[in-house]
Amino acid sequence: MGRLGILALKGLGALLLAFVALSIVVTVVGLVLWLVGAAISALVTLVILALFVLAGIGLYTVMRGSSGTPQERYRNERGGSEQPADESDPKAALQEQYVEGELTDAEFERELERVLSGDEDATGHSHPEPAARSLEDLDGQRERDRDR
Repeated sequence: MGRLGILALKGLGALLLAFVALSIVVTVVGLVLWLVGAAISALVTLVILALFVLAGIGLYTVMRGSSGTPQERYRNERGGSEQPADESDPKAALQEQYVEGELTDAEFERELERVLSGDEDATGHSHPEPAARSLEDLDGQRERDRDR
């Protein structure tokens, strides 16, 4: 083999070495890109799963919170008192009866006028006897209103 053969052999060896080096670099880059892609894929999967869980919790909360009558929801929004309004506050008692549908608009306004017109003493408390009497009057008035 002459000089030309040795040169060709060296060129072929250099070309083969370059090809092997390029293959190694491409393999390493491919491996790194695969790892980054796998990490991004796992992260996206976790985010989507978290969104589904949050949507499920939100749906459960909405469905659980919308049960009950409007009066129960109103009571829960006001602070959850299941007991009627304090008897020492006739305005609050009237409002509670009105919200629960026990009083019509006319009955509510009439009783509110009565409470505000002077059935209260100087301290702002109403007397129990007129309040008890007014409940009986209220029942009678309600019956008369229904008969109309």
